[in-house]
Amino acid sequence: MPKGSPELTKSRRSEIMEASIRLYDERIFKDITMKDIAESITFARSNIYNYFQTREEIFLGIFEQEYRKWNRDLEQIANEHIADKNLLADLLAKSLEKRKLMLKLLAVNLYDLEENCRIECLISFKKVYAVSRSHMLEIIKNCHPNLSDEQLLQKMLAVLAYLHGIYPYCYATEKQSAAMKSAGIEAKAQKIYDLAYAGLKELI
Repeated sequence: MPKGSPELTKSRRSEIMEASIRLYDERIFKDITMKDIAESITFARSNIYNYFQTREEIFLGIFEQEYRKWNRDLEQIANEHIADKNLLADLLAKSLEKRKLMLKLLAVNLYDLEENCRIECLISFKKVYAVSRSHMLEIIKNCHPNLSDEQLLQKMLAVLAYLHGIYPYCYATEKQSAAMKSAGIEAKAQKIYDLAYAGLKELI
C-alpha cells in the first residue's frame, strides 16, 4: 500500500495516468514502457510501483476512468426513456465522440491488457463496465419494450462489440494507410460520430 494521505494517493495515481495518456498520444501501446512513464512524472521513479505494478494496470485505470465518464452520459440517456432509435443513435454517437481515448483503448488487445493486471484492479474495472452494460441494456429496452430478455441481451452485446472497431476505422496510422493504398483499398477518412451513428442505428 502507498504511504500518505488518500489525497496524495489520488493525486499521484492521476499524475501517472495523465503522463501515460500523453505518451499514448505520441506512440502505440506496446512501445510505452514503465521506464518511459516513470521518467514523465515529478516524484521518484521507484514510487510508481506503489500505485501500479504494471504498465497494463495503469492503462486499465485509464480505461476505468473513461468508462466512468461515459457512464454519466449513458445514465442520462437511459433516464430520458427514448423510444426513437434514430435519436438514440444520435445521442450515443455524440457520447462516443467525447470518448476518443476510450475507443482507442478498446482497439487494444484486451486479453493481454487484462492478463497483466492484479485481480483487484480487474474487478474494479469490471464493476464500472457492468454499469455501462446495465445502462445500455436499459437504453435498448426503452426503445424495444416488447423484446425478450435474451433478445435485449443480444442487442446490447452487438452494440458493445461494435465499439471495438470504431477507432481503427477512424484513425489509421501512416503505415496502415500506405499499405491499404498499395493493396488497392480505398481508405476514406471516417469520423467517430458518423461511424458510430451509422452502426448504432442498425444495431439498436
